[in-house]
Amino acid sequence: MYEERKTFDVLKGTVPDFASRDINLAYTIDGVTQTDEFPSKDSRLYGVSVKCQNNATAEWDNDKWGLFNITPNKNKKINCTIGFIKPFSSYLMDKVEENENLVKATHEKTEQTGDNATTDYRYTGSNPDNYVCFGSEDETCPDDNLYRIIGVIPTQSEIDGAYEYRVKLIKADFYTEEESKLLNKGPYTPTTEGGYNWTSLSNVDNRWEKSDLNTKVLNGVYWNSLTETYQKYIENAVWYLGALNNNIATYNSESLYTTERSTTPPLYSTDASKAISTNIGLIYPSDLAYSLSKEHWVENINTGSSASLNIKESWLYIFKENQGAEWFITSEAHDNNRNGYASRYYGYYGTSTLNFSAAVIKYSTHYFGIRPTFYLANKVQYKSGEGTKGNPYRISIAE
Repeated sequence: MYEERKTFDVLKGTVPDFASRDINLAYTIDGVTQTDEFPSKDSRLYGVSVKCQNNATAEWDNDKWGLFNITPNKNKKINCTIGFIKPFSSYLMDKVEENENLVKATHEKTEQTGDNATTDYRYTGSNPDNYVCFGSEDETCPDDNLYRIIGVIPTQSEIDGAYEYRVKLIKADFYTEEESKLLNKGPYTPTTEGGYNWTSLSNVDNRWEKSDLNTKVLNGVYWNSLTETYQKYIENAVWYLGALNNNIATYNSESLYTTERSTTPPLYSTDASKAISTNIGLIYPSDLAYSLSKEHWVENINTGSSASLNIKESWLYIFKENQGAEWFITSEAHDNNRNGYASRYYGYYGTSTLNFSAAVIKYSTHYFGIRPTFYLANKVQYKSGEGTKGNPYRISIAE
Protein backbone atom coordinates (compact mmCIF):
# COMPACT_ATOMS: atom_id res chain seq x y z
CA MET A 1 0.00 0.00 0.00
CA TYR A 2 1.44 3.36 -1.00
CA GLU A 3 1.42 6.22 1.47
CA GLU A 4 1.22 9.71 -0.02
CA ARG A 5 4.08 12.01 0.96
CA LYS A 6 4.82 15.49 -0.37
CA THR A 7 8.06 15.87 1.59
CA PHE A 8 10.75 13.53 2.86
CA ASP A 9 10.59 14.43 6.55
CA VAL A 10 10.38 10.79 7.59
CA LEU A 11 13.21 9.74 5.27
CA LYS A 12 15.30 12.81 6.04
CA GLY A 13 16.14 12.89 2.38
CA THR A 14 16.52 15.81 -0.01
CA VAL A 15 13.28 17.50 -1.07
CA PRO A 16 13.52 17.84 -4.88
CA ASP A 17 12.43 20.81 -6.94
CA PHE A 18 9.21 19.02 -7.87
CA ALA A 19 8.16 18.44 -4.25
CA SER A 20 4.73 19.78 -5.06
CA ARG A 21 4.11 16.71 -7.21
CA ASP A 22 2.55 13.79 -5.38
CA ILE A 23 5.13 11.28 -4.19
CA ASN A 24 3.72 8.01 -2.92
CA LEU A 25 5.99 5.69 -0.97
CA ALA A 26 5.62 2.15 0.30
CA TYR A 27 8.21 0.05 2.05
CA THR A 28 8.83 -3.62 2.63
CA ILE A 29 11.10 -5.65 4.90
CA ASP A 30 12.24 -8.93 3.36
CA GLY A 31 9.46 -8.60 0.79
CA VAL A 32 6.64 -8.07 3.30
CA THR A 33 4.77 -4.77 3.10
CA GLN A 34 5.05 -2.77 6.32
CA THR A 35 2.69 -0.27 7.92
CA ASP A 36 4.53 0.22 11.23
CA GLU A 37 7.30 2.66 12.08
CA PHE A 38 9.79 3.34 9.28
CA PRO A 39 13.09 1.44 9.88
CA SER A 40 15.89 3.46 11.44
CA LYS A 41 19.40 3.51 10.03
CA ASP A 42 21.53 0.51 10.96
CA SER A 43 24.11 -0.52 8.36
CA ARG A 44 24.42 -4.01 9.79
CA LEU A 45 20.70 -4.72 9.62
CA TYR A 46 19.55 -3.74 6.16
CA GLY A 47 20.41 -3.58 2.52
CA VAL A 48 18.11 -1.24 0.59
CA SER A 49 16.62 -1.28 -2.92
CA VAL A 50 14.29 1.21 -4.59
CA LYS A 51 11.80 0.45 -7.36
CA CYS A 52 9.53 3.08 -8.89
CA GLN A 53 6.55 2.77 -11.23
CA ASN A 54 5.77 4.66 -14.44
CA ASN A 55 9.46 4.88 -15.39
CA ALA A 56 10.27 7.17 -12.50
CA THR A 57 13.63 6.55 -10.81
CA ALA A 58 15.18 7.17 -7.42
CA GLU A 59 18.29 6.10 -5.54
CA TRP A 60 18.98 5.42 -1.89
CA ASP A 61 21.67 7.20 0.13
CA ASN A 62 22.68 4.82 2.93
CA ASP A 63 24.68 7.49 4.78
CA LYS A 64 21.84 10.05 4.83
CA TRP A 65 19.24 7.28 5.03
CA GLY A 66 17.03 8.80 2.39
CA LEU A 67 16.15 9.03 -1.30
CA PHE A 68 18.05 11.15 -3.82
CA ASN A 69 18.34 11.57 -7.61
CA ILE A 70 14.56 11.34 -7.94
CA THR A 71 13.48 11.61 -11.56
CA PRO A 72 9.73 11.78 -12.20
CA ASN A 73 7.83 10.64 -15.22
CA LYS A 74 5.90 13.57 -16.68
CA ASN A 75 2.21 13.72 -15.89
CA LYS A 76 2.44 10.68 -13.61
CA LYS A 77 2.46 10.31 -9.87
CA ILE A 78 5.70 9.02 -8.43
CA ASN A 79 5.07 5.63 -6.79
CA CYS A 80 8.18 4.09 -5.26
CA THR A 81 8.69 1.03 -3.09
CA ILE A 82 11.68 1.02 -0.75
CA GLY A 83 12.73 -2.54 0.01
CA PHE A 84 14.68 -3.19 3.20
CA ILE A 85 16.52 -6.50 3.04
CA LYS A 86 17.88 -8.20 6.13
CA PRO A 87 21.11 -9.74 4.80
CA PHE A 88 22.87 -12.99 5.65
CA SER A 89 25.41 -10.97 7.64
CA SER A 90 22.66 -9.80 9.99
CA TYR A 91 21.28 -13.33 10.36
CA LEU A 92 24.71 -14.51 11.54
CA MET A 93 25.32 -11.54 13.84
CA ASP A 94 21.98 -12.10 15.53
CA LYS A 95 23.37 -15.48 16.62
CA VAL A 96 26.61 -14.18 18.16
CA GLU A 97 25.41 -14.51 21.75
CA GLU A 98 24.50 -18.18 21.30
CA ASN A 99 27.44 -19.18 19.09
CA GLU A 100 30.69 -19.57 21.05
CA ASN A 101 32.65 -20.03 17.81
CA LEU A 102 31.63 -16.65 16.35
CA VAL A 103 33.82 -14.24 18.31
CA LYS A 104 34.04 -10.44 18.28
CA ALA A 105 37.38 -8.88 17.31
CA THR A 106 37.95 -5.13 17.72
CA HIS A 107 40.63 -3.18 15.87
CA GLU A 108 42.06 0.30 16.29
CA LYS A 109 42.29 2.52 13.23
CA THR A 110 45.10 1.73 10.79
CA GLU A 111 46.93 3.71 8.11
CA GLN A 112 44.46 2.63 5.47
CA THR A 113 41.26 2.61 7.50
CA GLY A 114 41.82 6.22 8.55
CA ASP A 115 39.76 7.24 11.55
CA ASN A 116 37.71 4.06 11.40
CA ALA A 117 38.13 1.71 14.33
CA THR A 118 36.39 -1.50 13.34
CA THR A 119 34.75 -4.53 14.92
CA ASP A 120 34.31 -7.82 13.13
CA TYR A 121 33.08 -11.30 14.01
CA ARG A 122 35.36 -14.29 13.37
CA TYR A 123 34.71 -18.01 13.27
CA THR A 124 37.23 -19.69 15.55
CA GLY A 125 38.17 -23.14 16.80
CA SER A 126 38.79 -26.47 15.16
CA ASN A 127 35.49 -27.06 13.33
CA PRO A 128 32.75 -24.43 13.70
CA ASP A 129 29.43 -24.75 11.87
CA ASN A 130 30.29 -22.25 9.15
CA TYR A 131 29.69 -24.16 5.90
CA VAL A 132 27.82 -22.54 2.99
CA CYS A 133 26.64 -24.18 -0.22
CA PHE A 134 27.51 -21.71 -2.97
CA GLY A 135 26.91 -22.16 -6.69
CA SER A 136 24.64 -25.20 -6.50
CA GLU A 137 20.97 -25.81 -5.80
CA ASP A 138 21.37 -29.62 -5.60
CA GLU A 139 19.64 -31.24 -2.65
CA THR A 140 23.00 -32.58 -1.48
CA CYS A 141 25.67 -29.92 -1.87
CA PRO A 142 28.61 -31.13 -4.02
CA ASP A 143 31.97 -30.97 -2.26
CA ASP A 144 33.23 -28.54 -4.90
CA ASN A 145 30.47 -26.09 -3.93
CA LEU A 146 31.22 -26.08 -0.21
CA TYR A 147 32.58 -22.82 1.19
CA ARG A 148 33.23 -21.67 4.74
CA ILE A 149 32.61 -18.36 6.47
CA ILE A 150 35.72 -16.54 7.69
CA GLY A 151 33.53 -14.04 9.47
CA VAL A 152 31.30 -11.00 9.21
CA ILE A 153 33.71 -8.21 8.32
CA PRO A 154 33.29 -4.42 7.88
CA THR A 155 34.09 -3.93 4.19
CA GLN A 156 34.26 -1.18 1.57
CA SER A 157 33.26 -1.53 -2.07
CA GLU A 158 35.67 1.19 -3.14
CA ILE A 159 38.75 2.73 -1.55
CA ASP A 160 37.67 5.46 0.90
CA GLY A 161 34.07 4.27 0.57
CA ALA A 162 31.57 3.59 3.35
CA TYR A 163 31.95 0.45 5.46
CA GLU A 164 29.23 -2.14 5.77
CA TYR A 165 29.15 -5.60 7.34
CA ARG A 166 29.51 -8.43 4.83
CA VAL A 167 30.01 -12.18 5.01
CA LYS A 168 33.49 -13.26 3.90
CA LEU A 169 33.65 -16.72 2.29
CA ILE A 170 36.54 -19.02 1.38
CA LYS A 171 36.39 -22.18 -0.71
CA ALA A 172 36.43 -25.15 1.67
CA ASP A 173 39.06 -27.04 -0.31
CA PHE A 174 41.76 -26.14 -2.79
CA TYR A 175 40.73 -24.82 -6.18
CA THR A 176 42.01 -26.34 -9.42
CA GLU A 177 41.11 -25.83 -13.06
CA GLU A 178 42.52 -26.75 -16.44
CA GLU A 179 42.25 -23.54 -18.45
CA SER A 180 45.37 -21.77 -17.12
CA LYS A 181 47.74 -24.65 -17.70
CA LEU A 182 50.85 -22.50 -17.39
CA LEU A 183 49.69 -21.59 -13.91
CA ASN A 184 48.05 -24.82 -12.82
CA LYS A 185 50.35 -27.78 -12.24
CA GLY A 186 47.97 -30.03 -10.34
CA PRO A 187 47.98 -31.08 -6.67
CA TYR A 188 51.08 -30.18 -4.67
CA THR A 189 53.14 -33.07 -3.29
CA PRO A 190 56.60 -33.18 -1.67
CA THR A 191 58.11 -34.62 -4.84
CA THR A 192 56.12 -32.88 -7.56
CA GLU A 193 55.52 -29.16 -7.41
CA GLY A 194 52.06 -28.06 -8.38
CA GLY A 195 49.31 -25.61 -7.65
CA TYR A 196 49.57 -21.98 -8.78
CA ASN A 197 52.32 -19.46 -9.28
CA TRP A 198 51.81 -16.13 -7.51
CA THR A 199 52.90 -14.23 -10.57
CA SER A 200 54.64 -14.72 -13.92
CA LEU A 201 56.24 -11.29 -13.78
CA SER A 202 59.93 -10.84 -13.10
CA ASN A 203 61.25 -11.92 -9.73
CA VAL A 204 61.57 -8.30 -8.64
CA ASP A 205 57.93 -7.40 -9.28
CA ASN A 206 55.58 -8.61 -6.57
CA ARG A 207 52.58 -6.35 -7.10
CA TRP A 208 49.34 -8.22 -6.44
CA GLU A 209 47.43 -5.96 -8.82
CA LYS A 210 49.64 -7.28 -11.66
CA SER A 211 49.74 -10.90 -10.50
CA ASP A 212 48.51 -13.59 -12.90
CA LEU A 213 46.95 -15.33 -9.94
CA ASN A 214 44.84 -12.23 -9.35
CA THR A 215 44.03 -11.18 -12.91
CA LYS A 216 43.99 -14.44 -14.89
CA VAL A 217 43.01 -17.13 -12.40
CA LEU A 218 40.92 -15.65 -9.56
CA ASN A 219 39.29 -12.73 -11.37
CA GLY A 220 39.46 -14.46 -14.74
CA VAL A 221 38.91 -18.20 -15.01
CA TYR A 222 37.40 -18.69 -11.54
CA TRP A 223 35.15 -15.61 -11.77
CA ASN A 224 33.85 -16.64 -15.18
CA SER A 225 33.17 -20.18 -13.94
CA LEU A 226 30.59 -18.80 -11.50
CA THR A 227 28.41 -17.55 -14.38
CA GLU A 228 26.29 -14.41 -14.08
CA THR A 229 23.84 -16.24 -11.83
CA TYR A 230 26.27 -16.45 -8.92
CA GLN A 231 28.48 -13.50 -9.77
CA LYS A 232 25.55 -11.39 -8.56
CA TYR A 233 26.02 -12.86 -5.07
CA ILE A 234 29.48 -11.31 -4.78
CA GLU A 235 30.19 -7.66 -4.05
CA ASN A 236 33.29 -5.83 -5.22
CA ALA A 237 35.53 -5.23 -2.16
CA VAL A 238 38.72 -3.47 -1.09
CA TRP A 239 41.72 -5.78 -0.54
CA TYR A 240 44.59 -4.31 1.48
CA LEU A 241 48.15 -4.93 0.32
CA GLY A 242 50.40 -3.73 3.13
CA ALA A 243 53.55 -5.91 3.25
CA LEU A 244 55.03 -7.81 6.21
CA ASN A 245 58.62 -7.82 7.41
CA ASN A 246 60.82 -10.89 7.13
CA ASN A 247 60.11 -12.32 10.57
CA ILE A 248 56.46 -13.25 10.83
CA ALA A 249 57.14 -14.72 14.28
CA THR A 250 57.21 -11.14 15.61
CA TYR A 251 53.50 -10.65 14.82
CA ASN A 252 50.32 -11.54 16.65
CA SER A 253 46.80 -11.44 15.23
CA GLU A 254 46.29 -7.70 15.68
CA SER A 255 49.72 -6.61 14.43
CA LEU A 256 49.21 -8.76 11.33
CA TYR A 257 45.84 -7.05 10.78
CA THR A 258 47.38 -3.59 11.25
CA THR A 259 50.36 -4.22 8.97
CA GLU A 260 48.20 -5.65 6.18
CA ARG A 261 46.29 -2.34 6.29
CA SER A 262 49.45 -0.24 6.42
CA THR A 263 51.13 1.57 3.51
CA THR A 264 54.30 -0.56 3.66
CA PRO A 265 55.13 -1.55 0.07
CA PRO A 266 56.45 -4.96 -0.97
CA LEU A 267 60.15 -5.35 -1.68
CA TYR A 268 61.35 -3.67 -4.89
CA SER A 269 57.82 -2.51 -5.69
CA THR A 270 57.54 0.85 -3.98
CA ASP A 271 55.01 1.96 -6.60
CA ALA A 272 52.70 -0.97 -5.85
CA SER A 273 49.07 -0.25 -4.99
CA LYS A 274 48.38 -0.08 -1.25
CA ALA A 275 44.91 -1.54 -1.85
CA ILE A 276 42.77 -2.59 -4.78
CA SER A 277 39.04 -3.02 -5.32
CA THR A 278 38.08 -6.28 -7.00
CA ASN A 279 35.81 -9.30 -6.67
CA ILE A 280 38.01 -12.26 -5.71
CA GLY A 281 41.10 -12.45 -3.51
CA LEU A 282 42.96 -14.73 -1.11
CA ILE A 283 43.10 -14.82 2.67
CA TYR A 284 45.31 -12.56 4.76
CA PRO A 285 47.73 -13.95 7.35
CA SER A 286 45.49 -12.30 9.96
CA ASP A 287 42.51 -14.35 8.74
CA LEU A 288 44.39 -17.49 9.67
CA ALA A 289 45.62 -16.04 12.96
CA TYR A 290 42.10 -14.95 13.97
CA SER A 291 40.71 -18.40 13.20
CA LEU A 292 42.66 -19.69 16.22
CA SER A 293 40.88 -19.77 19.58
CA LYS A 294 40.70 -16.29 21.09
CA GLU A 295 43.21 -16.99 23.85
CA HIS A 296 45.91 -17.28 21.16
CA TRP A 297 45.19 -13.94 19.50
CA VAL A 298 47.64 -12.06 21.75
CA GLU A 299 50.47 -14.53 21.17
CA ASN A 300 53.16 -14.00 18.58
CA ILE A 301 52.93 -16.28 15.57
CA ASN A 302 55.66 -18.72 16.45
CA THR A 303 56.77 -21.65 14.35
CA GLY A 304 57.23 -25.36 14.85
CA SER A 305 55.30 -27.00 17.64
CA SER A 306 53.94 -23.78 19.20
CA ALA A 307 50.58 -24.42 20.83
CA SER A 308 49.19 -21.32 19.10
CA LEU A 309 49.78 -22.97 15.74
CA ASN A 310 48.58 -26.46 16.50
CA ILE A 311 46.41 -27.58 13.64
CA LYS A 312 43.60 -28.55 16.01
CA GLU A 313 43.20 -24.88 16.89
CA SER A 314 42.48 -23.61 13.36
CA TRP A 315 39.55 -24.68 11.19
CA LEU A 316 40.94 -22.56 8.35
CA TYR A 317 44.04 -24.65 7.91
CA ILE A 318 43.63 -27.67 5.66
CA PHE A 319 45.71 -30.55 6.96
CA LYS A 320 46.34 -33.46 4.63
CA GLU A 321 49.17 -35.93 4.78
CA ASN A 322 52.05 -34.51 2.75
CA GLN A 323 50.11 -31.34 1.96
CA GLY A 324 52.17 -28.47 0.62
CA ALA A 325 51.84 -24.73 1.02
CA GLU A 326 49.04 -22.25 0.37
CA TRP A 327 49.39 -18.66 -0.82
CA PHE A 328 48.29 -15.56 1.06
CA ILE A 329 47.37 -12.36 -0.79
CA THR A 330 50.07 -10.59 1.25
CA SER A 331 53.60 -9.91 0.04
CA GLU A 332 56.66 -9.45 2.22
CA ALA A 333 58.88 -6.40 2.47
CA HIS A 334 62.30 -7.83 3.19
CA ASP A 335 65.52 -8.80 1.47
CA ASN A 336 67.15 -12.05 2.46
CA ASN A 337 69.71 -12.12 -0.37
CA ARG A 338 66.88 -12.92 -2.77
CA ASN A 339 64.48 -10.81 -4.73
CA GLY A 340 60.68 -10.49 -4.56
CA TYR A 341 58.66 -12.39 -1.95
CA ALA A 342 55.07 -13.32 -1.26
CA SER A 343 53.73 -14.99 1.86
CA ARG A 344 52.62 -18.58 2.12
CA TYR A 345 51.79 -20.95 4.94
CA TYR A 346 52.39 -24.65 5.07
CA GLY A 347 52.28 -27.77 7.21
CA TYR A 348 55.22 -29.93 8.06
CA TYR A 349 54.80 -33.20 6.19
CA GLY A 350 53.30 -35.92 8.33
CA THR A 351 52.92 -33.69 11.42
CA SER A 352 50.15 -31.59 12.87
CA THR A 353 52.00 -28.29 13.24
CA LEU A 354 51.70 -25.16 11.17
CA ASN A 355 54.29 -22.72 9.93
CA PHE A 356 54.55 -19.54 7.91
CA SER A 357 57.16 -18.83 5.28
CA ALA A 358 58.02 -16.64 2.31
CA ALA A 359 58.65 -17.88 -1.20
CA VAL A 360 60.55 -16.07 -3.88
CA ILE A 361 58.18 -14.92 -6.60
CA LYS A 362 59.68 -16.16 -9.82
CA TYR A 363 57.89 -17.57 -12.83
CA SER A 364 57.80 -21.42 -12.93
CA THR A 365 59.26 -21.62 -9.42
CA HIS A 366 57.06 -22.36 -6.39
CA TYR A 367 53.51 -23.49 -7.12
CA PHE A 368 51.21 -23.64 -4.12
CA GLY A 369 47.54 -24.16 -3.34
CA ILE A 370 44.86 -21.45 -3.41
CA ARG A 371 41.33 -21.04 -2.12
CA PRO A 372 39.27 -18.23 -3.72
CA THR A 373 37.99 -15.78 -1.12
CA PHE A 374 35.29 -13.13 -1.50
CA TYR A 375 32.60 -11.01 0.19
CA LEU A 376 28.89 -11.62 -0.30
CA ALA A 377 26.66 -8.73 -1.33
CA ASN A 378 24.22 -7.48 1.30
CA LYS A 379 21.26 -8.46 -0.87
CA VAL A 380 22.19 -12.09 -0.14
CA GLN A 381 19.88 -13.58 2.49
CA TYR A 382 19.70 -16.68 4.64
CA LYS A 383 17.46 -19.35 3.13
CA SER A 384 17.95 -22.56 5.14
CA GLY A 385 20.49 -24.87 6.73
CA GLU A 386 22.45 -25.11 9.98
CA GLY A 387 26.00 -24.43 8.78
CA THR A 388 27.21 -28.00 9.19
CA LYS A 389 29.04 -29.81 6.40
CA GLY A 390 26.08 -32.17 5.96
CA ASN A 391 23.50 -29.37 6.17
CA PRO A 392 25.30 -26.20 5.06
CA TYR A 393 23.70 -22.78 4.99
CA ARG A 394 21.72 -22.15 1.82
CA ILE A 395 21.48 -18.58 0.61
CA SER A 396 19.36 -16.68 -1.89
CA ILE A 397 19.53 -13.27 -3.49
CA ALA A 398 16.92 -10.53 -3.39
CA GLU A 399 16.33 -9.14 -6.86
